[in-house]
Amino acid sequence: MENLKRFAVYGTLLTGQSNHRVIAGAKSLGITKTKPLYTMYSLGGFPGVHENGTTSLTIEVFETDDKNIINAVNRLEGYNGTRGAGNTFYDTTDVETEFGTAEMFIYQRSMPESSKIDSGDWAEYINNKYKH
Repeated sequence: MENLKRFAVYGTLLTGQSNHRVIAGAKSLGITKTKPLYTMYSLGGFPGVHENGTTSLTIEVFETDDKNIINAVNRLEGYNGTRGAGNTFYDTTDVETEFGTAEMFIYQRSMPESSKIDSGDWAEYINNKYKH
């Protein structure tokens, strides 16, 4: 498994969320929280995260060596597969988790403070938003 990749996901790729099917073939290692180093924003139907914040994110860590899954996740995130190489929507960073180092997508555009998700938990945010 020399090409094993771990993804730390926090939004629509989470189990039970709208784009989970893209990563569903990967092995879920579990749900955990990051160190309080990020800020999460709502971009409408999906979140974006900036570094250099003060929020712990609720993440689910997946691992896979399936190139089709890796490519599908990268395509969904508008990521060309090379960190720092002209990615204008999402780029990636490494995040330390109890399951090992995982790659997490970081939103590259600015966001208004009014769209900030203070909890850092997308599933909770989306569930509360659509409660009746």
